Amino acid sequence: MKGARAGRPLPVVRPGALAGLLALSLTLTGCWDRREIEERAMVLMLALDRAAPQAQADQQGQAGSTQGEGGGQAGGSAGGKPSTATVDGSPAAVPAVAKPSSPPPGGAGPRPGRQEQEPLISVMAQIAIPGGIPLGGLAAGGGAAGPTVEIRGSTGGTVATALSALQRHLNQTLFLGHTRVIAVSETLARQGLDGLLEALRRSVELRRLAWLVIVKDKAAEALVRFKPKLERVPMFYVNELLTTSVRDGRLSNLVLGEYFIRRANLGEDPVLPLLEVREDDIVLAGLAVFSEDRLVGFLNEHELWTQMQVRGVKAAGETVRVEVDGREMVAKVFGRSVRLIPQRRGGRPVMQIYLRLEANLVETGNPVSTGSARALNRVQTALEKRVRADVEHLVRKTQAMGADIFAFGEYYRAYRPRWWKEWRSDWHQVYKRLQPEVHVTVAIRRIGIERMW
Repeated sequence: MKGARAGRPLPVVRPGALAGLLALSLTLTGCWDRREIEERAMVLMLALDRAAPQAQADQQGQAGSTQGEGGGQAGGSAGGKPSTATVDGSPAAVPAVAKPSSPPPGGAGPRPGRQEQEPLISVMAQIAIPGGIPLGGLAAGGGAAGPTVEIRGSTGGTVATALSALQRHLNQTLFLGHTRVIAVSETLARQGLDGLLEALRRSVELRRLAWLVIVKDKAAEALVRFKPKLERVPMFYVNELLTTSVRDGRLSNLVLGEYFIRRANLGEDPVLPLLEVREDDIVLAGLAVFSEDRLVGFLNEHELWTQMQVRGVKAAGETVRVEVDGREMVAKVFGRSVRLIPQRRGGRPVMQIYLRLEANLVETGNPVSTGSARALNRVQTALEKRVRADVEHLVRKTQAMGADIFAFGEYYRAYRPRWWKEWRSDWHQVYKRLQPEVHVTVAIRRIGIERMW
């Protein structure tokens, strides 16, 4: 054995190979491209609006000029002022600027070769102040007074160009990985969301769990500038408002990724949460209804619940009021199940809708006995009629809008592919002729404490 080992040549370690291995190990470190959290501009909330007429006039003037106007600091540092940027850390609205009587520099006419200047998009970003957001239990409510976010804005022909213009006014790189709410104004939503959200859809930073909401009546900027009293960080308040509504069964989980999924489906139209910004409050006002990518109408809070019933969302928390024997009674639904059966009758689509609801009786208006089976059956029958009427009304309303928010087309595509091939090219018109047949069963599980003596 010793002779055999002695006969083997010993491995020779070359100095060059050893030096190469040591040099290669230097590239395996994990912090060579690190970036501190303070070196990023964390965008918490985005608001997309149509730019004001003055901003559009300024943009058209700057497009026809090769130099910035007036030698402003931001414009001069960027090689001209390509877009209007707003820097405001207070909740006050930006004051309106009077339109100049003289034409803007570079000429007021459109650029040669273009018939009309496209409207600009205003992007307002709520950016976290490093070290300003409290940690732990101080994140909600209390804590030391001081600003936690700063509002920055810019305009551009698209969302991508507006964000690029905004970046030129920041000392840190914009980061969308922590964006939780994206607000779109009603005006922009009626023009269509496909082109508007193209840059956000392609972004690898933006999470699909972010909320995409429509702001009713007012500009989406009002949501970004709103300062709640219950939260120091405005984004936390809006995010918790929507998340709590989902947890309590008052809203479906309509996040950004869900919108993209429904938009991609051929037999379905998307819906989005509708927020109303008031003077000192934010209210979940219902749903915004889309036909393809354009906003076509709204659903109120009760219609939102009805839509959730047909969609089969298991979580439920709505209350239903009915009148029985001249007395108003209130029942709270806590469970639901649905079964949809696509049919065809005389060349016309017919959808059989079977709904089963479980509810508790929470109020009877006046002291009335509901302990007997006959009285309970009357209450259940009244609830079934009310729910059936609500579903039929909502289907007719969406048919008038030309928006299949119930995904009936997807049921025909999945279970009746031959019929779907005939209708898919013109499904929105076919949906208007669809006949719903609603069958509702309500089971009251509890009636509460009837007597206290």
